[in-house]
Amino acid sequence: MTVPRCDRNLLLVEGNDERFTIPELVEKAALVAWGDRERKQHPVEIFTCGGDKEVLKRKRINALLKTPNLEALGIVVDANGSVTNRWQQVRDRLLARFPTLPEAMPAAGLIETNDAGLRIGAWIMPDNQREGMLETLLCDLIRADQIPVFEHAKQATALAKTIPAPFADAHLPKAQIHSWLAWQDPPGRQLHEAIAHQVLDPSSPLAAPFVEWFIRLFELDDLRRPVAAP
Repeated sequence: MTVPRCDRNLLLVEGNDERFTIPELVEKAALVAWGDRERKQHPVEIFTCGGDKEVLKRKRINALLKTPNLEALGIVVDANGSVTNRWQQVRDRLLARFPTLPEAMPAAGLIETNDAGLRIGAWIMPDNQREGMLETLLCDLIRADQIPVFEHAKQATALAKTIPAPFADAHLPKAQIHSWLAWQDPPGRQLHEAIAHQVLDPSSPLAAPFVEWFIRLFELDDLRRPVAAP
């Protein structure tokens, strides 16, 4: 089991898409100064676990919750087929140290503080309510003028599945958004690049609940840059 090195704030995610996309979204949507990624001078350490089972590995979570300097630990996992089932898995891992966790996943994301002052947070992609994954949320950020192109990408993806294209049914949102990105200029940007260049709209109201959960969990309000006067 690998336990990431961390200081105050740590976020566990499934893969590199989350690792690179979340900072870009938070920085662009909330005007948070993320810092130097290359030198790892940033406010939250984001650790790629390598899948949902690894994110929820009990030994890793227990070890991290004992880290002396840790102030906040976040967990982001995909709902995939069921938000209810996924929340029960998350809750089961945390209940011993956070005994007041709710029975149902809060729609605005979980943030709880225990008697020792440690904050725990959980977000089930895309929005704590729907089935899906990170890409499901990102599909919501496609700009209005690109909706017709995205609808065509969805139709093309459905047709490809009948041929059959071998992607798993659970990965349909991935196939749809990457098909759409293949038709942008330039074609084939990665998800975080699409946000960085605002091909995906980080200012969409549909991104706000996740971004605000992230800001509240890790107490990043002081890092918000002032909005420039018009």
